[in-house]
Amino acid sequence: MARGRGGRQRGGGSGGRSTQEEEEETTEVEQSLEDDTDEEEEVEHGIPVTYTEDNKIIIDIRGLWFNSKYVVRGVTASTQQKMTRGITCWSDASEEEKEGWFNNFRQNFHWPKEQERSVWERYNYIGKKRLRDNMYKVSKRKKPPQFMEGTAYKELMEKRDTPEFKEKSARAK
Repeated sequence: MARGRGGRQRGGGSGGRSTQEEEEETTEVEQSLEDDTDEEEEVEHGIPVTYTEDNKIIIDIRGLWFNSKYVVRGVTASTQQKMTRGITCWSDASEEEKEGWFNNFRQNFHWPKEQERSVWERYNYIGKKRLRDNMYKVSKRKKPPQFMEGTAYKELMEKRDTPEFKEKSARAK
């Protein structure tokens, strides 16, 4: 029979085990999950997360790279700093804004100098996706998020309400 929640068989009760035995097993599973969570903070996909002396996460193509949750979250966080105007997507941002976001990202991550171009290209690739998805989520809110300063939220909502934006969005679906 198929297993349901809690490891019980559907329609089959506890299989002769006492409630206390089930609770002890559940507690062991919960403890195991907590232990795994602690390890994920230090190792991801079997790759140790290493830091520089000034507490920056090291990015290296031979180890931790852009498929890491730490790095992707870093890209997202970097684009959320000092957003002062309504930007709907990556191409809507100026080169100065993109460079500023990359410099924000650089404050928390370190990579070998010879990988600078690869990191920049990959940052842009991930940034495009994360910014677009993030701005979509922002547009569904009823109030501006903390990272949007001044009239940025209002501008974003006005841009998303234009016929040109709606047409472009419909084509992209």
